[in-house]
Amino acid sequence: MSKYNAQSPILPQDPPKLREQIEVLERRGYPVMRCTRYHIKIGDYNWFWSTGKITIDPQTRHPEKGFDAFLRLLPDPMKKGGRVTISLRPMSE
Repeated sequence: MSKYNAQSPILPQDPPKLREQIEVLERRGYPVMRCTRYHIKIGDYNWFWSTGKITIDPQTRHPEKGFDAFLRLLPDPMKKGGRVTISLRPMSE
């Protein structure tokens, strides 16, 4: 099980820019999971903020990088059919 708090995806050591980006995701209604210090997960979409890399489960690397690209890829949670679901199974570290 991950040692990161499922209640708050923002960690004390996060840089201010990352804190702002996570807050943007939460305000837009995305269920943000923090898998590791560097790994942000929303449904099947994974963003590794320190490198900008994006993957889509099952481990398909997206050619674009960065927060803006990650945000463009996510389905709109407010549109019909755009709901992002999360798995409640334990994550490995």
